[in-house]
Amino acid sequence: MAAKAQYVGPYSPSAYQAAEMIMSGGAGTPFNAETIAAGRKIAELNGWSDPNAGQVQGASTVAESGPAKPQLNQAAVDATNQAISSLDVERDTGYKNIDDSFSSLLSRYDKESAANEADYTEQGETNTNNLQKNKQNALLAAAQGRRGLRGTLSAIGALSGDGSVLADRAVTTGANQDIGEAGDTFATNAQTLDKSIKKSREEDADRRAEAETTRTNQRTALEGGIASKRQNYFQKLAEIFGQADRTGEANANLQAAGDLNNEIASKSRVVATQFNPRSAAFTPGDLESYLAGAGDMTVDVAAGGLGGDASPSIVAGRRKKEDKELALATA
Repeated sequence: MAAKAQYVGPYSPSAYQAAEMIMSGGAGTPFNAETIAAGRKIAELNGWSDPNAGQVQGASTVAESGPAKPQLNQAAVDATNQAISSLDVERDTGYKNIDDSFSSLLSRYDKESAANEADYTEQGETNTNNLQKNKQNALLAAAQGRRGLRGTLSAIGALSGDGSVLADRAVTTGANQDIGEAGDTFATNAQTLDKSIKKSREEDADRRAEAETTRTNQRTALEGGIASKRQNYFQKLAEIFGQADRTGEANANLQAAGDLNNEIASKSRVVATQFNPRSAAFTPGDLESYLAGAGDMTVDVAAGGLGGDASPSIVAGRRKKEDKELALATA
């Protein structure tokens, strides 16, 4: 049954006839080309479509199909690029963790060092104060001893002449010896304190340098790990683009991966260790005790020289101090 063309516009009757022929599978002949073209337009407005559209005249109606062109896995590309972007966050987070641990350790070192310096200052001041006290004690003991000697000499009638001079000389000698011993004790203690704080400061400097090295190594090792991950992702991108026959992009990613070889080689050899807290204690030990001025001046009066000479022999001493030293030596 021939198709019936509906009115779609002011075309010629011949054009409508050609349209019906075309809609029925004909070519529109014997009408001329202009009428056939109008008929095809009418046919299309009536819902007809050319079954041979796009085919070359005389060619087979079945197109020969070749192998399908590989498609790019865009989802994989996006996911890999996102992973690459996240590496910067991972690196910055690692930096922060390392720096926080480093700062915490240095804060601990600062507190210990401050305490050591405070102890050093305090013990130095105590040593100085003890020196001054012992000098004062020696002078006080000398004054007391002088009065005792002169009183004794006066009682036996020997204060005049050489007796008075000898008494003063004995007291002065004893006082000077006490003051000298106090000075020696002060110097010994000061040297002990200085050596101890020097050792503490050197240990503190060493442990801070060690902490700085540990921090640097940890950051370097982190950077090496990040570079290795970044290289793996670039290689993955090169593989994805290569599978889609996108050679240029594949080569670009391979180049980016290769550019990381030197960084990875240098930083992957660094050994990262944990922070190892160390002490830098100030330990001077027990300081020397001050003995100068610990005793008082005592007096012995002995008989005179050969032939029963009545001139007394005055002996001034610091018996309490000597007794104490003897007790310590034989304890």
